[in-house]
Amino acid sequence: MCSSDLVPVSVGETVPVNLVANDVSGNQTRQEYILESSAVASIRILVPGIDLQFVSDGSPINVQVAARLTAVEEGNSVQVRVGADVVPLTVTGTLANGSVDLSGTDGEQVISFEMLNAAQEIVAQAQRTVSIIDETNIPIELIRMEPANNQRFVDTN
Repeated sequence: MCSSDLVPVSVGETVPVNLVANDVSGNQTRQEYILESSAVASIRILVPGIDLQFVSDGSPINVQVAARLTAVEEGNSVQVRVGADVVPLTVTGTLANGSVDLSGTDGEQVISFEMLNAAQEIVAQAQRTVSIIDETNIPIELIRMEPANNQRFVDTN
């Protein structure tokens, strides 16, 4: 069995990663690696927020996106990718913003911000996962009704 996870590493930060391998005989091998980002450019997502949830009626949801950029060079561009859809963002100084349409289907969607150099190569990338909740999956229950049904001596509205 193999599992994989993304390991976020900010610019100039070091992150230890421990790998453990088990074989069918019960042997175990451990190895620690230190990851350090030497990237110059970076993207810090501002909008949408972390662990954001949208309630949908099934129609697409237009979402504003924005990110703070570092080391923006002449000819760099920023785009947002949701599935196969790619939307270019407007870059003003160190801020990239725009909007993207998310499908209104129930589940999680990944919004990927990508900074491209003049040769259209990715020089920085950041991701944010948002949840879409179908409104029909939200239970609605009547807790209390006032005045109570058939209550006496109550003025009508």
